[in-house]
Amino acid sequence: MKRYYMHIFSFILVLASLFIVYHNDLQILLDETLSNEAFTHILLTPILTTFLFYTRRDLVKASIALEKPHNKYGIRIIDDLVGVILCLAAFLIYWYGSKTFYPLEYHILSLPILAMGIALITLGFKALRILLFPILFLLFLTPPPMEILYSTAGILANMETQIAYLLLKSLGLPAELSTEYGPPTIQLLSSLAGDPVGFTIDLPCSGIYTLIGLLMFSSFIALIAKSSVPRRVSIFAIGLPILESLNIIRIVTVVAIAYQLGGCLLYTS
Repeated sequence: MKRYYMHIFSFILVLASLFIVYHNDLQILLDETLSNEAFTHILLTPILTTFLFYTRRDLVKASIALEKPHNKYGIRIIDDLVGVILCLAAFLIYWYGSKTFYPLEYHILSLPILAMGIALITLGFKALRILLFPILFLLFLTPPPMEILYSTAGILANMETQIAYLLLKSLGLPAELSTEYGPPTIQLLSSLAGDPVGFTIDLPCSGIYTLIGLLMFSSFIALIAKSSVPRRVSIFAIGLPILESLNIIRIVTVVAIAYQLGGCLLYTS
């Protein structure tokens, strides 16, 4: 405890400083998260980030203990200089964001950059290298831009509707694909009613919200997994197709059940 008291004191001081600077933004972010289902994954980000930092505590202690005194005026000066530059960059991003229409996004984006700068100044490069990915995990606190979110959701909804339509046709169901008005719609002739039943995959039904959560958990699992880098990368390669396949199966199942029941206008959800 005596050996690391300065680092512990610095850590507490840094946390207090970050809270003073970002407490308004974090309060706004919390309100947005509780009112918008697209941001629900943000609630778990601090918990997962804290766990990642906790798992690397021994490595950080070891890197501090192995730091040689004669590097203090050589390499340490470079570390401090780069750390100050990172802190300055975070301040500029924060300041610039305050003058835009998206201040919250810019402010939260500056947080991991500032954390990297502080870690480099207080702990050194070796410790920063150990803590780099946990710090970058804080990027999941940044609210995704709604324009990109809706654009991606539209692409996913279009793709899923087309694949679901092909599967329904292969199953012999009387389905037609309509793209004249709005998003693609599967028109299905009910077995018990003469009027066609329309199934439109809206943006929330595209799985975009689940996709964001999947990316966050995949990153978390890749960081805590004790395996080779290719295996960690495969988590992303396998997770996305599985998620999309399950969503398409869900759509096909709902439409098939509606065909058997018939008689009402339904929308997938």
